[in-house]
Amino acid sequence: MTDLDVKLKYVYRETLPSGNTRYRFEKAGRKVTLKGEPGSPEFLASYQAALNNLPKTDRAAKKGSITWLVGLFIRHLESQVAAGLISPLTLKGHKQLVSEHVV
Repeated sequence: MTDLDVKLKYVYRETLPSGNTRYRFEKAGRKVTLKGEPGSPEFLASYQAALNNLPKTDRAAKKGSITWLVGLFIRHLESQVAAGLISPLTLKGHKQLVSEHVV
């Protein structure tokens, strides 16, 4: 899938001096390089995280840190949504709240 197939809000294509292409997300002055190929699950997850203003999850948080604990909490909520025990809106609200306080 190319960037011409589906236009995602706040996403643009950038050609680097090396000739390589990367896709960037920019909203309210905040720029994030999106991971993966356009249309791939990794790309869409990276886009969704940038859209929800979530902290990057590609680096491992130190065990016992606040970021590590928040990651456990979010994964728990995701499993609860998958099991149908809580609403996806609850998960979205908690992620937004957490992203405001944990960087």
